[in-house]
Amino acid sequence: MGKAQKRTFKSRTNPLGTATVPGAATAVESKDDVPVLLKKLSSSDASDRVWAAASASNLLMSDDETVRRMLLSNNVISALVERLSDSVPDVVVQVSGALYNLAAVDHGAAVEISRRNIYGAIQSLIPRLATSIDGIIKNNEEGQRLGDDGRKMVLLTTDNMLSLLRVLCETVPAS
Repeated sequence: MGKAQKRTFKSRTNPLGTATVPGAATAVESKDDVPVLLKKLSSSDASDRVWAAASASNLLMSDDETVRRMLLSNNVISALVERLSDSVPDVVVQVSGALYNLAAVDHGAAVEISRRNIYGAIQSLIPRLATSIDGIIKNNEEGQRLGDDGRKMVLLTTDNMLSLLRVLCETVPAS
């Protein structure tokens, strides 16, 4: 008999994690930082919007309840929902991940997200995602035009949107 093979285990990915953005904020130093972050969500520079969405996601998931309350009291949910219609795919991935993460850990926030026209925003996003997914599956011009990074963005956004819808269905009472 031979030696038993040593089993190796691949570490599981964090189901509440989003794609990381280098330099994204993980803490705020003062209350004045929150409005700056929210202002960057509507910046004309795409990299600022990506950074702000990733930072909002990190801060909303932090253990610091005070920071989460500051963000929520400064209307971060409306700002994130508004950014779901952004033309930059990386912004949409970060925003959808932030909304999913928030809804998954805070049921009160999930109710608030559903009140902020999230369903209308998702409904406007679905045709874009469906066209891209169809192109990826059929490997037609649309799918080839996306490239590897574009495909990844489409699939990450779709995953975040479906996960967000599942969480909202599970936690928000029918109105």
